[in-house]
Amino acid sequence: MKKIMRSILVFTLLLSMSVISSYAYGAKAFTPPGLAKKGGLPPGLVKKEQLPPGWDKGIGDINEYEEAHTIERNLLKGTVKEVGKNILKVQMNTMRITLEIVNDTEIKINGASGDLEDIQVGDEISVETDELKGIVEIDVTNENKGQFVTGKLLDIKNEDEIVLKVNDATNAYMLADDVKVYIQGRLKELEDLKENETIKLKLENNQVKIIRWNPEVLIEDTTFEGKIYVIDRDNEEIIVKNEATAKVFKLNKDTIIEIDGNKVELKDLEKGMMVEVFVEDDKKVKVLVQTTEHTYEGRLMKIESGLQNKITIEVDNETKTFVVDEDVEVQIDEGQEGFIALFDEIGHKVEIKVLDNQVVEIEVADK
Repeated sequence: MKKIMRSILVFTLLLSMSVISSYAYGAKAFTPPGLAKKGGLPPGLVKKEQLPPGWDKGIGDINEYEEAHTIERNLLKGTVKEVGKNILKVQMNTMRITLEIVNDTEIKINGASGDLEDIQVGDEISVETDELKGIVEIDVTNENKGQFVTGKLLDIKNEDEIVLKVNDATNAYMLADDVKVYIQGRLKELEDLKENETIKLKLENNQVKIIRWNPEVLIEDTTFEGKIYVIDRDNEEIIVKNEATAKVFKLNKDTIIEIDGNKVELKDLEKGMMVEVFVEDDKKVKVLVQTTEHTYEGRLMKIESGLQNKITIEVDNETKTFVVDEDVEVQIDEGQEGFIALFDEIGHKVEIKVLDNQVVEIEVADK
């Protein structure tokens, strides 16, 4: 009996070892479901280079979201307080701002194209700005500003009529008796205009009051700008002085002398006037005086006495400093005083008259 049991145990042991050996051998060739080939990847990764769903591109390839940018435009309104070279000072409610005019700033006068020179102190203007370009457009609406016409000069008839080609039409305009001609901003004569050049007219009451021509090439004149320093009426000479030098100009019966566009004589010139002297062919002399006169009221803040006297006043919460003419008239308590007497008037209200950027009269308004 013991022999039989021992035989069964040995047989069972051998059978178990045979099964284990067969299973181990088969495991070497076994491929789990989903990996049909040796070296296969899990489901969803068909190729080694492929990323999981939702990761089709690298981080660096993801497009950034670009928000659409809307340019904001603003419309401001105010009153012109000062006109300078390429600037306007405008009062807008309680704030005074300075506008810088650039080449691409569009200026319109009553809907027509205009220039900075056409804007005057006191004009009501609308200013359109945007955050990228700054000042885009300036509009002046004023029935008293007149009409503007731009065209090609065809003819000037007897200094009474000017003929322009405007678009495809030929139009004639009557010239005012006091018409002024400006070439590159300088006061000139009708005879200085050239045919077939593009000019701009300013009309008031159906008459041409101002003609402007800005040629690409400036007409060459020998010019000298400065202040009349000496007038010798006996010898018909004037000495004009500026910061750099002084020159003597001999005048004669053919010399053209104008003040603000009006023809005058040598006797009408005064010492201290700012002038432009034109010399053509070393013979013909033209003396042009363009006066600029302003009156200011404010509080006297400071005076400076020296080689060049100066006065500082406060006007509308803004301080202004002016050069004082050496022959200035100072009036205090209805009496004439010297400039030095103003030291005792600091803080008082004064009224000053400025002619050609120099103070010529000072009056203390209160005590």
